[in-house]
Amino acid sequence: MVETLMKKQPDLDITYVEALCVKVAGLCHDLGHGPFSHTFDAMFIPKALKDDEVYKKDEKKFKHEHLSELVFDKIYEDKKEDFLKYGLGKHERKAVKELINPPNRGKEKSWKGKKANKANGIDVDNWDYYLRDCNALGLTSTFQLWRLMCNAKVLRTGKTEGTEHICFAKKTKDNIMEMFETRNLLHKKACQHRVCKAVELMIVDALLEDKETKERLRNAVIKAVEDENMDEYLQLTDSVLHDLKDSETRNRIYCRELYGFKEEFTEGQKDSKDTDKCIHHSFSLDYGKDNNPLEGVWLYKKSTNETFPAKVSFQLGGLHNIITVLLFIHQGNHSI
Repeated sequence: MVETLMKKQPDLDITYVEALCVKVAGLCHDLGHGPFSHTFDAMFIPKALKDDEVYKKDEKKFKHEHLSELVFDKIYEDKKEDFLKYGLGKHERKAVKELINPPNRGKEKSWKGKKANKANGIDVDNWDYYLRDCNALGLTSTFQLWRLMCNAKVLRTGKTEGTEHICFAKKTKDNIMEMFETRNLLHKKACQHRVCKAVELMIVDALLEDKETKERLRNAVIKAVEDENMDEYLQLTDSVLHDLKDSETRNRIYCRELYGFKEEFTEGQKDSKDTDKCIHHSFSLDYGKDNNPLEGVWLYKKSTNETFPAKVSFQLGGLHNIITVLLFIHQGNHSI
């Protein structure tokens, strides 16, 4: 993307070093993931550290984005001379970290820093897993990444002076829609699939049930966040599950004796008293944002470079902000 913008719009004055910062951030943005990726920071950490004051004080520090910053800091310190050879000094180090974990600055006026785009979800972070996971899972997606990239431009938008965005040619609107459809497809068929969730719930339970393992993982995370000592954290891999001494829950996963799936319903449809004895998992099956993501997308006319906001499509209407609840029971269920 950055190279495309450099070639198409030399007036942006994107330097070689700036482009290199974007590439380094792209390579490092997920290095902070713990064992089992999002399962670790979204499901294990909140349960393992729920009583720790340091966690309750600032939960965001325990997300993989911040941990990726810390891993990058360690790599930078270990290889500082190599970074400096390519012009990546103190200022560039900070820039890479802000690309990895963008700070909250309200309405950002700069188009730069769109490794993770909170405005509309169109960014290289999402593109990476859309394409990779569809390929790995054998899912068909009509989303054409290169078409979107080749029709991207940085242009001034709206009436606010100095506000620039990465805009896309009007003709790519359907392709953008297909991108959001791809996200929805992946979450429906894989990320939030009941078998996937059953396994994730059991992985977390297995790690929590083993007191020694739970404490080791907890200490590694706290040392990384509080002391910025990454040594123990960087040694954590998916092997923590295999290394459990005697775990019935782990063994059930290996034998595919998973938690039994009971039912799926929309939040609010059932009284919580009716489901107290079940294991709950809630999620929002949307297109990447609480509101329709097209509301944050800017398009342009190729003939004039005139920009305008993408109109909300009826195809996405009514599907956001709906919370789905999956119910599981501890008894095995071979059918899922």
